[in-house]
Amino acid sequence: MEDYHRYIYPDGGKEVSHRFLPGTLHTVNPIALEKLPVFHRNCREVTLLDCERCGRVAFVEVGAMLVGRIVNRHPVSFTRGEEKGYFEFGGSTVVLLLRPGTVEPAERFLQNSLAGEETVVRLGEPVGRIL
Repeated sequence: MEDYHRYIYPDGGKEVSHRFLPGTLHTVNPIALEKLPVFHRNCREVTLLDCERCGRVAFVEVGAMLVGRIVNRHPVSFTRGEEKGYFEFGGSTVVLLLRPGTVEPAERFLQNSLAGEETVVRLGEPVGRIL
């Protein structure tokens, strides 16, 4: 499967709050980021999590062109690796905002970010290490 468009919780814990922010549906391709501030123009859903090992985390799904809808479950509590939700058809991205010093990103993300390249993530692949 090329694009799964599902995302999972990074750790066990509880959801504190969630809020949908309407917006447009621009592409999240790195080339578009040079011209448009898509991460605050596109539709988003922001969920605050209290995680067992990561502490407070802002989990932000960013809808993109051809997506149209973000679908989340919003359980009271969750476990690491449990599905949080999915994007309906098309491009998308997830942004995690964590407190400094809680997670060390995988080296490939750092290298690709410095090179201005997108990093494709497959379900189950580690994206970092909780410190």
